[in-house]
Amino acid sequence: MLVDHLEDQFKPNREPRDVNFVYDVCYTIRDWLNAPTAREMIQIATPYEVKDLIKRLKVKKAPGHDSINNYTIKKLPDNCIAKITSIINACLYHRYFPPSWKHAKIILLPKPDKDATKPEGYRPISLLSGFGKLYERIIFTRIKPHLHILPHEQFGFRKSLSTTKQLVRLVEFCGDAIHKKQNVALLMLDVAKAFDRVWHEGLIYKLIQQQMKRELIELIVSFITNRKFTVSVGQDLSTIRDIAAGVPQGSILCPILYLMYVADFPNPQRGDNYFMGCYADDTALAVKSANAKHAITKLQDMMPNIEEWCTKWRISINAQKSQLLIIRRKHRKVPIRKKLYLLGSEVPQVNNAKYLGVVLNDNLTWKDNTANIRRKANGVINNLKPLLGKFSPLDLRRKRDYSLNPEDAEVRPLAAHLTRDSNFPT
Repeated sequence: MLVDHLEDQFKPNREPRDVNFVYDVCYTIRDWLNAPTAREMIQIATPYEVKDLIKRLKVKKAPGHDSINNYTIKKLPDNCIAKITSIINACLYHRYFPPSWKHAKIILLPKPDKDATKPEGYRPISLLSGFGKLYERIIFTRIKPHLHILPHEQFGFRKSLSTTKQLVRLVEFCGDAIHKKQNVALLMLDVAKAFDRVWHEGLIYKLIQQQMKRELIELIVSFITNRKFTVSVGQDLSTIRDIAAGVPQGSILCPILYLMYVADFPNPQRGDNYFMGCYADDTALAVKSANAKHAITKLQDMMPNIEEWCTKWRISINAQKSQLLIIRRKHRKVPIRKKLYLLGSEVPQVNNAKYLGVVLNDNLTWKDNTANIRRKANGVINNLKPLLGKFSPLDLRRKRDYSLNPEDAEVRPLAAHLTRDSNFPT
């Protein structure tokens, strides 16, 4: 049941889609791949580069289906590293990603507050070969020069950017509106199965349009196509199944390929009264205006472009799970009856919503977020209590450490999420 559900999940969205555009994309890719061209070399790897990347491997990472963990890789002698470098360079020369390095062993992590008896209640994580990840890091360094195409509003998986910094941008935008006695219409989009249903042909087409080097595109084609997976539950493995879409969560290249796929998301870019913020697949759009209904109308004006873009690139946005939050000054609490529609469905209007782990409310106060942190902290403390009892397997020293400073070990990180990168108000 689980493996069948995942096999269906790793397929491109059937709807929305533009059939004529799908054909155009496929024909363009076919012609591009068959076009004669001068063969250029991808920058080869050196044993020093490979050795340096091996040093950075995290020992505690789980191994892939080949059961070779990072601890073993880090113990390899120099002559083995030289041979691995030769294998990687041969793969680079032929624009080839070995099938055994693409095979994913998938483990399922339960989603919080979801029904664990249903397949939808689990998040699939791909455990991949350590050697494959090493090769991915080599490829990543060759792709990096092309990351200039990513929009400034996209903060996901990018150096020196973080969820906190994106939140600061959003809160400053909303705070400025409140200070000027304006209203904010804030839309948070929910993308269904964002990473798992990336349309492979669409991604390749975009890389061609973005004028990435041909040899790198051919290598990425080899990386994303003909992938296989098995599901691991305890000691049991499922049958081998095909992956027809998506970028594998757990791989090194997954985040950057997804960001390149959504880099052309419609951006309002209409001045200081408009906001767009993205962190991977978490997208927020906002408009501020003296009139709340006018702000919603301006948001509605953006929807046709977004709907057209989603249809073109086979991206499914769940309107029912998206949220519309109207942020106003406290004394203005007249109900807003203006509706927002996306893909033919009404977007629910809420009094508070979570964005990038922080609960925002319609007053732009931190009461709801503080209550959320307190609830989580109490849950953590209650979970620690059995560890401090007389029947606990922990030794006396560790019990003493937990009993004296439980917040340092488990609770403080919940609040530190907001203050890690900036002076974010809490």
